[in-house]
Amino acid sequence: MGKKELKPHGTIAAVRRHQRAGDPLCDQCRVAWRDYRRERRNGAREDGGAMEEVPVSEVFELPSELEETRSNYRAVVAAMGSQSTPATALSSLSARREALYARLVVLEEQGKLQRLVERFSEPDPLADAVRAAGGGDLDVLLARRESRRKPIRASHARGDDDSGEGQDED
Repeated sequence: MGKKELKPHGTIAAVRRHQRAGDPLCDQCRVAWRDYRRERRNGAREDGGAMEEVPVSEVFELPSELEETRSNYRAVVAAMGSQSTPATALSSLSARREALYARLVVLEEQGKLQRLVERFSEPDPLADAVRAAGGGDLDVLLARRESRRKPIRASHARGDDDSGEGQDED
């Protein structure tokens, strides 16, 4: 049986031979290795075809932290209720459930606060009009209060009430 023919220097096979032997790379192999790594880093494929670039947003969208925590909480509760869960795992699952519940409470509160901030950051034409007229925060509050009041019926204001209350009998 004859000897296997070795690939010449300047090829990846020769680079691997240098690495297995623990020898430093020769100049030709160093260039071959550099080019090989550059091609791999830039995404060139062995078959010569170019890799299609796909935007990351189309490939994967991160879930919100709240949704991810809810999903993990449901998984832990399901695992705790499963008959196949070993008894030795219940204490760690219980601790994880408590930690996830505490995180859910915090995230829910943050969500409520965020919605509140968004509500008050919406444009308020009434407040803008009062401030444009030179009014302050108290004037804005008074204007909001007045805008929420129900108008009083004219007949009620004059005392033409059907009930007879408030009328003097002579």
